Amino acid sequence: MAKRKRLTRIPLMMSMGIAFVLIVFMGTFFAIRQFGQIERESATIKNEFIEERRDLIASSTESLAEYAALRKTLSDGEMRDILSAKVDEAHASIISIYKANQADVEKARIKAMALDFLRKVRFNKGRGHYFAVSMEGRELLNPISPELEGDNLMETGSPEVSSARKSEIELIKRRKQGFVENDWPKPDEEGSLKRKTSYIKYVEPFDMYIGAGDFHDDYSESVKEDILIEARQVSDRVTVKIVDYGKESGQKLKIIDGDFDGDEDFLDGIEEKDLLAIIMDSQKYEGAFIDQSIRAMNTDLDIPSLVYVRHIPEWDIALVAYSNLYDMKNFLSAFSISLQGELRWQLSFLLFAFLITLAFAYSMAGYYRNMLGRQIGLFSDFRRDNKGKRKLDLKKFKYFELYRIARIMNRMMESNDRMSRDLEESEEKFRGFFELSPDLIFVINFKRGIIEDANPAFIEKLGFNMDELKSIPLSRLFKTGDDQKFIERYSGLKEAREIRNLHFPAVTKSGEEIKLEITARLAQGKEKDMRVLNIARDVTERLEKEMKIRNMAFNDFLTEIPNRNKFMIKLDALLGKVEGKDYSFAMAFIDLDRFKIINDTLGHNAGDQLLVKVAKRLKACIRSTDMLARLGGDEFVILFADTSSKSGVEAVVKKVLQVFKDPFYISKRSVFITASIGVSMYPRDGFTAEELMIKSDKAMYLSKDSGRNTYRFYTGSIEEDNYQGMKICELKEAD
Repeated sequence: MAKRKRLTRIPLMMSMGIAFVLIVFMGTFFAIRQFGQIERESATIKNEFIEERRDLIASSTESLAEYAALRKTLSDGEMRDILSAKVDEAHASIISIYKANQADVEKARIKAMALDFLRKVRFNKGRGHYFAVSMEGRELLNPISPELEGDNLMETGSPEVSSARKSEIELIKRRKQGFVENDWPKPDEEGSLKRKTSYIKYVEPFDMYIGAGDFHDDYSESVKEDILIEARQVSDRVTVKIVDYGKESGQKLKIIDGDFDGDEDFLDGIEEKDLLAIIMDSQKYEGAFIDQSIRAMNTDLDIPSLVYVRHIPEWDIALVAYSNLYDMKNFLSAFSISLQGELRWQLSFLLFAFLITLAFAYSMAGYYRNMLGRQIGLFSDFRRDNKGKRKLDLKKFKYFELYRIARIMNRMMESNDRMSRDLEESEEKFRGFFELSPDLIFVINFKRGIIEDANPAFIEKLGFNMDELKSIPLSRLFKTGDDQKFIERYSGLKEAREIRNLHFPAVTKSGEEIKLEITARLAQGKEKDMRVLNIARDVTERLEKEMKIRNMAFNDFLTEIPNRNKFMIKLDALLGKVEGKDYSFAMAFIDLDRFKIINDTLGHNAGDQLLVKVAKRLKACIRSTDMLARLGGDEFVILFADTSSKSGVEAVVKKVLQVFKDPFYISKRSVFITASIGVSMYPRDGFTAEELMIKSDKAMYLSKDSGRNTYRFYTGSIEEDNYQGMKICELKEAD
């Protein structure tokens, strides 16, 4: 190979000197500037660290406070649900024991077996137990005070106990079951009366009732234990203490859980009275931070900490959450080391950039030579004269630098050829994935407003061929009304290249509507000129299952009409809508007469069939604005949401009674049944859902006392007569 001349020897030396001076100057300036930036970023990170820790403490504490408030709101309902479930379970067990042994064992012996069974049962963390009382008031089962068994507490008990037992027996005679609240002696506090809620239920075979109850303060303490458990699990970086300052502690701070004694200051350096004032004052601001250091356990080291106090008035407690900042120093030190390493890398990169600049100066020095233009012209000749060739003729380049450039260009052309082949292979692989994927894949050209391409899975699912898809408007295929609305759903691609969980209904060629869940990714262009790749899945079946689950929550599984939950939501919404307005509506409580006889004689399956047929007839006779619901058992209710007069309600109620004139055909038998209806009206009979439900129920019982198969409107003047009539009726049935 002939020896080639170098163009840039003298300019190279000049360029290297200039580059060296620039490197020293720029490197020094950059280093000073970056060290200042490290200090500023360290201060920023420190503030962000503290703010993040404050947010963690506050959010964790507020979440726990919300949980505590929610448990307080739900505690009464939870206690009632537990008591009713336990008593219903015990009642079912007694009935099962009775039915299993009535043919072979004396009734008194069966009764003793049932009571022995209940005596051993405990629940509610060992507090709960069952009791049993005869309808004459004699104690049959009292596990806590067995010495009272056989006594009649209505005669021998204290006035409060005697009154409580009388109210229980009166409730059983009226309703057979229900909740009672009274003041009752607490076993572990002699002479103390505490508020207690009990649920009782009549056991017909033994003419007695059973029940279970719980003291309100015991249940509250149980809930506080649950809150304490949640507090221990808040975060491994946050410690939460629960401080009790309620009436029982006489406004004296007491730590429910922690490493400090209740008589010591909770925080070192702050007085108890000051902490109490902070706790009470925190109620105004939804919590408050205190600047305080915490004494590390078993040391004399005070650690800077963040302390957050949150007042929970529902429980007369406060949450004191704290987290030390000891780990911040280590974090900032590691961060500083990281930034210094990054600075060294940037300085190295700066040096590399200046070396590139030097190389550029080296190449530019060739311009000082007269023959450089002629050599550069070879590249122009190549473009003009050798369009079909893939390589430059290196023998024509006399200068080393240009020869190297030409050789690099040859390599670049070879690399370009390889990239073209790789691109073709990549496109082939993508096309294979596109064709074989089970997902529904299609490409939308928004400029033309059509589906430009689609894979076989999409074509098979919708039933159209490709030509048909290109001719169908997007708004028609995806049922969006017009193309503009369809395009607006993809507007998020202006900020992000991908959108997930787009939901569209699509219409197949057969007319079937399916639900698609789409992930869209920008493939080319912007806004209306863009092409979008869509990957979709048919989620029709999944959505139908979700809808079925929602329906099960608000519809009666047997009759498929609204259940109690849906009815109460509708009633509460209506009450909120009409509050303060001149508006009236009515509610009819329907109870089937002697439905238990049908269940006992024909069986529960026949009873279920009868309930279904009754629901269909009732639904057919009410207006479109009315709502029919099944509350449970043989109880139905109708809400007349658009009724301005008593006469209008009366006309519909009479129509309801008429549906029971014709027999119901159950298991090839004709079954006749009647109904008793009680009606209450808003606002005449009440302003709340509970008042209207209670008064409809009372009116219904008056209908039963009036001979059944009739209706009664609630009036205040008949309430006492209704009560006396129910007592006389029950005494007759007892005879």
